[in-house]
Amino acid sequence: MTSSYTTNKYLEKPGNGDYVGNWNVPVNADWTTIDNALGGVQPISLTGSSGTITLSATSSPSYVPLILSLSGVPTGAVNIQFPSGVGGEWVVINACTGTYGSVTFSNAAGGATTIVPAGQTRSIVSVNNPTGYGVIFADSQTTVAGSDTQVIINESGTLTGTSGLTYSYSAGTPTLTANALAVTTNSSVTGNETVGGTITAGGTITAGGTIKSNTSFTFPDSTVQKTAYTSPIPTMVVLSTPGGGTFTVPAGVTKMKVTVTGGGASCVAGYFYGGGGAGGTAIKTLTGLTSGSTISYFVGAGSTGSANGVTSSFSAPSNTIIGYGGLAATTTVGGSGGSASGGDLNITGGGGGSSETSNYTKIIGTGGNSYWGSGASGASTNGPFNGGSYGGGANDGGTGGNGVIVIEY
Repeated sequence: MTSSYTTNKYLEKPGNGDYVGNWNVPVNADWTTIDNALGGVQPISLTGSSGTITLSATSSPSYVPLILSLSGVPTGAVNIQFPSGVGGEWVVINACTGTYGSVTFSNAAGGATTIVPAGQTRSIVSVNNPTGYGVIFADSQTTVAGSDTQVIINESGTLTGTSGLTYSYSAGTPTLTANALAVTTNSSVTGNETVGGTITAGGTITAGGTIKSNTSFTFPDSTVQKTAYTSPIPTMVVLSTPGGGTFTVPAGVTKMKVTVTGGGASCVAGYFYGGGGAGGTAIKTLTGLTSGSTISYFVGAGSTGSANGVTSSFSAPSNTIIGYGGLAATTTVGGSGGSASGGDLNITGGGGGSSETSNYTKIIGTGGNSYWGSGASGASTNGPFNGGSYGGGANDGGTGGNGVIVIEY
């Protein structure tokens, strides 16, 4: 009779009447095979290899040892295949390197295949029973997770690749890309981090590069900021010298607030005259401006003698902003304040006070109050006295205050 052999580890089963007087030969050989199956190592060099490599029971590389130790640099994709009908569990140590360092394991009977990544040690099972065939991991990871660019995460005990979190490395620059990122403690980034969705942080995010948002930033008080923070105290330009000129819109400025006030009227020199009226004030917020464009303006002067204050104006692209000059007094009656137009808010200047007598002493009317403050006070003495800034004149022959244009951006 002849011997037969077991399916999975190729143990010899002598036939009846075989090995008479020499039973030690198959028995010792079988014990050696069993010992090898419990802890033996089968080295498999894959340097220069590609394609399918079939394991054998009687030649190298053999599937009998428990441990399959892979090494080398394959030149193409490698598939290590168990023969049809062979089942069992093996420990794979994959020390291969290079582009094709990850190695596939399969069963010639078909069914599932699995890939042991380069640099990993994994336990695999070759399944060969009526319910199915193939090679799977012996642990909870049933398939290789993710693609070449995906980051592997532990999801309910299974390592899984997620399309929402990917990693790439090019020209010395690593890039981590996420649709959404939740940080429960602290996150430290030394380079750049690109997130296509929302970053929710329960701690601190420290970046060695730049943090950018294509939409907005939401703060703990639920406020949303879409533009860079600007100081609550804007840049202010004060044009207070009477006469005309042009103002150039600064670089990066598309919006500004303009306040235009006309010149104040004087107090007419003479006996018992009232005070001059203050210039009117127009306030306007301008939008849609073009950096580098020029805007004409005119600052009205305060009047002298019996003249009215001079009108101030700012000729914006959309409309002209005007603060009219205050009106001069008519003898004892104070002059009216100038009006305003073209602003979001148009404020009429204060009227000048009327003159009066007390115990035969002349008291000149006060200058009108403007948007910026009080006009000059009346007095019982003669001589010129300058009116309050941007307001009306007072005292005998007082000059009205000059107008002003204030630009804020």
